[in-house]
Amino acid sequence: MDAATAGWDMTCRTLGSCRFGRKIDREYGDMVHSEKAENWTGNKLFTYLRYDPDLSQSGINDLGNL
Repeated sequence: MDAATAGWDMTCRTLGSCRFGRKIDREYGDMVHSEKAENWTGNKLFTYLRYDPDLSQSGINDLGNL
């Protein structure tokens, strides 16, 4: 499932205008939209945001501190 999630995340960041998301890897970075960056994939079809909650025990414990 993780590979499928990563594949669709990359597809959405390529076709859409990504506004928020974690770094994918060192080669692609986060692919977050920037006015300075060259749009190498053509016109964007939609706006895309990616939020991945930290579901580790420490991440869940941090929610109690909000």
